[in-house]
Amino acid sequence: MQIKVRHDFFDKENDMHLMKKGEVMDVSADRGKQLIGLRLAEETKEPDKAERKTAAE
Repeated sequence: MQIKVRHDFFDKENDMHLMKKGEVMDVSADRGKQLIGLRLAEETKEPDKAERKTAAE
């Protein structure tokens, strides 16, 4: 699943890595749903418009 970060936040499940607004990341479906539910990210299909990263799973 690809998500786009809506707000800067420190990812507790990724060793407190700072996720910055606008980053596009590949995450598992469960993790993506969790971040979307917390309103920290939104699902995206357009990774070309922002910096793309892969989160540790």
